[in-house]
Amino acid sequence: MRAATANTTCAINTRQSDLQQACRALWRMTLTLMNSYLRTRGPAQRVMLARRIARNFQTLERESAQFAPGSREAFARLARRWAQLARWT
Repeated sequence: MRAATANTTCAINTRQSDLQQACRALWRMTLTLMNSYLRTRGPAQRVMLARRIARNFQTLERESAQFAPGSREAFARLARRWAQLARWT
């Protein structure tokens, strides 16, 4: 019974670590997309980038437990801001 509990704990820790790595990778990719948005001149491309950035921030908001406390509100605010840019750019 103890071995099963240890294996389950190890599997949970591995999944948690994988989720943390995935969230960090999504954060880095979102920063890259924001940089691309600033360098892109075409309005259609900017709208598409803003939509992708907004969706990324929505995902990060859902997984905010992987980041510092208070990050959920920051990600929600950023998601709203980028969604707004996607509509009006």
